[in-house]
Amino acid sequence: MMRGNDEAGQRKFDACEASDPRPVKVVYEAEPRDVTGKVRTISQAFAVPAGVLQGMQGDRELSLHFLMRICSTMNTKMMAAGPWACSGNRTTTCGRVATHFLGLPVYNNNPPAAPFIRNLKPIPICGGPECDTGAQQQLREFRKLSAKNLDSEVGGRDLDFLKQDEIVYCRACGKIKAEKTKLRLCGRCKVARYCSKECQSKDWKEGDHKNKCVPFDKK
Repeated sequence: MMRGNDEAGQRKFDACEASDPRPVKVVYEAEPRDVTGKVRTISQAFAVPAGVLQGMQGDRELSLHFLMRICSTMNTKMMAAGPWACSGNRTTTCGRVATHFLGLPVYNNNPPAAPFIRNLKPIPICGGPECDTGAQQQLREFRKLSAKNLDSEVGGRDLDFLKQDEIVYCRACGKIKAEKTKLRLCGRCKVARYCSKECQSKDWKEGDHKNKCVPFDKK
């Protein structure tokens, strides 16, 4: 999903790392529920170049790349600590075992405390169309409800763009939303976004959105 912009994010990451390679400890934290309903605490410390953490301030593309990079690693670690029951469907339990996680990672860099990433809502999903879209709908609702209280949730100051807005990108080409540019929102699922009618049409006809698109108000 991040084909084009991931390359740009990697270039920025490499440049920032070269500017200040000193390692800074960043801890990732998440508390998903396992198949029995028990909350499990999972954490992992990472050594992140100081230049990258500095460069992330106000840079949406670099921050998204960094978070996706960390979350990809943690997805593997969290899955290994399972099994996890899929909880992506908004209305019922599908009964399948989860294959990966979606979530709402928030980066906190509030000195003098050590910087950390907390996944505020880790959702294990099986990858089925309704569960995948349902999990994204849950995250949208959670972000909207918790946006005003995000500071207290993570115990400090977050990157402004994470607190104020979603990191959104075109589902077809990967283009990240510019500060004053709105991406088209799929009127059916309220999740997928596109930079143009052409990208939306292409993803529906040639991509997999037609199979994954689930009405947002489905009961």
